[in-house]
Amino acid sequence: GELDAAPIYPDLHRFPWSKYRRCVDIVSSGFPCQPFSTSGQRKATEDPRHLWPVIKSGLALLKPRACFFENVDGIVNAPSSGYHSVLHNVLCDLERLGFRSTAGCFTASELGAPHKRKRWFILGVCDSNSAPLQRSRVSSRTQPQHSDFDSPGAEPWPAKPGSEQHGWEAPRTLEPNLGRSTDGLSNRLDRLRALGNAVVPGTAARAFSTLWYELNPERN
Repeated sequence: GELDAAPIYPDLHRFPWSKYRRCVDIVSSGFPCQPFSTSGQRKATEDPRHLWPVIKSGLALLKPRACFFENVDGIVNAPSSGYHSVLHNVLCDLERLGFRSTAGCFTASELGAPHKRKRWFILGVCDSNSAPLQRSRVSSRTQPQHSDFDSPGAEPWPAKPGSEQHGWEAPRTLEPNLGRSTDGLSNRLDRLRALGNAVVPGTAARAFSTLWYELNPERN
């Protein structure tokens, strides 16, 4: 009940893109990473789960003002015939569709998280009031950039293992070393498992704002 009622289309191949033409401002997607992930077979564009061609065709029909995509680090060197990589393929396709595009690598650790979780984000902007179409750019930043997410005194992340807990954290469950003597899951284990490799929302927010200003420096 938190969101307005909206149709759900479970199969992207059957999504009626043209039905929503000129009705959508932004398309956001974390299209399947299995074809590029180092933990898989890395079949890249030969993998049936590779959905970028479907998304590309949909964007041509939908004509959104902007699009924002996320994927794993493997997309930067996954092969794609005629291109340097799948990432290069995506950027070139966006240019052909009329988007000014750029991409960058961002991590959760930049926000102070105790894990890295490296992800690539791709932004395409189609704005008739903007400057002429530019060459797409890839930004691989090596130095963290500060933002409102890591302001002094902020403690958004639980203390690392072995460190003293923050005052706002719930006590962690201590288990004896005698195996098979506990019932249930350790504190937070169920939540951590549910998160899996999900993108940290703050990372996505930083990626969007950083890439947006790269494409629109005059609005910074």
